[in-house]
Amino acid sequence: MQKKIKKILIMDDNVSLLKLLKRLLEQLDFEVELTKDGAEAISVYKEEMKKGNGFDLILVDLIIDRGIGGIETIGTIREFDPNVKAIVISGELPEEIKEDHTKYGFDSFLEKPFQIEILKSAIEKVLT
Repeated sequence: MQKKIKKILIMDDNVSLLKLLKRLLEQLDFEVELTKDGAEAISVYKEEMKKGNGFDLILVDLIIDRGIGGIETIGTIREFDPNVKAIVISGELPEEIKEDHTKYGFDSFLEKPFQIEILKSAIEKVLT
């Protein structure tokens, strides 16, 4: 029996980081879709749901220079997919999010920079 490939949507305004995460996660056998802001992430997520595919996980940057950030993005996605799994990533995570990330709609959080092993561990924990 073939193992189902997990699909991850990543939202970050740092294009270099997006490309790096895509390459690393694909090496770990994930299918990865990239978006640069919340509006694009919401649109891509909705389109995949319409196709009956959806995503197993979304990684979102907390703060986006231009556009919708992580909290609003996850809040909107949870309106049409309350079971979405989400990890917030940020260089500067406020203490209140670290203390109670679930209150903001996140299943876990990571502070940039992070090692791939830490990311892999967080993803495995959220998806199990």
